[in-house]
Amino acid sequence: MKESLNLKYKRRLLFIIYIILVFTFTFIVRETLIWRYSGKHEVTLVPFRQLLGLFKEPNHMMWFLQIILNIILFIPFGFMFPIIHQKLSKSTIAYGALFSLAIEIMQYISGRGLADIDDLINNTLGAVIGYFIYRAGKMEYDRRKT
Repeated sequence: MKESLNLKYKRRLLFIIYIILVFTFTFIVRETLIWRYSGKHEVTLVPFRQLLGLFKEPNHMMWFLQIILNIILFIPFGFMFPIIHQKLSKSTIAYGALFSLAIEIMQYISGRGLADIDDLINNTLGAVIGYFIYRAGKMEYDRRKT
């Protein structure tokens, strides 16, 4: 019993550390690792702008990295959240979207970074991928257990 309780606390601590790292990472310029300066309160509500930029603009690698990094950033949320909050596991994708929305709102309010609908879409996609990884792992675990 004590081991499982200890494991439960370790998982929660790891999830909290992940959340802190996501907040920190989203308020730092990723390319130079310096704090973003506040002052620009911008919102981009054009969906799939980054995806179109990937195909239409010459600097397609920048768009590719922007999309992929946002997806990768939220994959851990998708598989960690249902492990920590088993009763809420079916709502993982919704909570991932809400977490992403909170980040975008905070970026807008603070003026650090760009509040972008594409980030919300890509982050939520990352949570979806992470949740499918969780479900596949759980199914395999349950299969081996029986």
